[in-house]
This record gives sequence, structure tokens and C-alpha cells, in this order.
Amino acid sequence: MSSTGIFAVTKPDSSDAKDGTTTAVRGPRVPRQRRWWLLGASLGVIIVSVAGTVGVVSAAWDREPMLQLVRDVSWGQPIRDADVTTVDLDPGVRRFVVADTDRGRVVGQIAAANLRAGQLLALSDVTTQAVPARGQ
Repeated sequence: MSSTGIFAVTKPDSSDAKDGTTTAVRGPRVPRQRRWWLLGASLGVIIVSVAGTVGVVSAAWDREPMLQLVRDVSWGQPIRDADVTTVDLDPGVRRFVVADTDRGRVVGQIAAANLRAGQLLALSDVTTQAVPARGQ
């Protein structure tokens, strides 16, 4: 075998064999087998990954309308329909904030504290009793 140049490329020489012929040693030929199960498993992993990504992204963009105050409402004043507007928020904040579907439960009630414009409205911010009650 001889090599030339910077990168050694080997090629058989005729001088390797004693009788001047070159011989190549090859192993037995193995039939090629297709691995269909590997292709199926790979496609399955890709499909599950895409479905999971779609599920996570769609859940992240899920929004519900919640109530936000448009103007200041002083303590003891009734909340009117013109005082609130809707803002789209994550459904997880529904535990703390009044949803737009519960607007009827809030409008007409009395502010339990000084409420500022831009504040998200919670059920604890309103009361059904006039503050202070009559006769107090």
C-alpha cells in the first residue's frame, strides 16, 4: 500500500502480492434489512411531539373576559354598569377576579373600599350592605 499527498489515501499496489496480482479480502455479503419498526417509532414520536406543542400553545392563548374598573368608585358608592369594562385574561385568575359572566352579581352593589380606575374587580371589593348602615 502506498500513500501520497497530505491526506493519506491508500490504494493497493501491484507489488503487494508475490505473483503480481492484487487480491481484495471481503467478508460475506449480508442481506440488507429494513427496520420498519424504527421508522414507525420515529414517526410516532414526531406526531406526539407536534400534538403536545399544539396543546400547550393553544392553552397559553386561552383567554376569558374579566371585569376592570373604568373610573374611580369611592367607598360606599354603588357600582354602575358604566364603571366597569372587560379585559381578556388567563382563566386561572378567575379565582381572584370577577368574570364578565358574573357582571350582574357586581353591578348595583356597594364598593367596600376605595376602588381605582384600572383595578381588576374582585368579589371582596363589593358588598350588598350600605356602608355605614342606616341608623349608624
